Amino acid sequence: MSEHGRKETTRFIVSSMIGGAVTSAVLVVTSILVMQHMPYRDLPMMPKPIFIALLLPGFAATEILDSAPDWIETSGFLIANVLAYAVVIAVIRGFVKAARQNPVDSK
Repeated sequence: MSEHGRKETTRFIVSSMIGGAVTSAVLVVTSILVMQHMPYRDLPMMPKPIFIALLLPGFAATEILDSAPDWIETSGFLIANVLAYAVVIAVIRGFVKAARQNPVDSK
């Protein structure tokens, strides 16, 4: 692999990870704000189902790390969500890049 290709791949991975981190942070903060300002009457600390679904990789990691200290569970939650959304962003960017390189002729 050439030096340019290596730099491009590194930039692609780093930007996907940053996008995953930003997406995860926005979802976590939005979930917290929704719980505080629009709580369920009977379960005030229960997140809305959409946030449970969107943050599922982190919740699954937290369940796996259930007996670990709290900081490890929190780290697992954040790392799992960042990696999941980084992969989603990378796949979408890969499809967009491939579509731009090979435009479909719509005649």
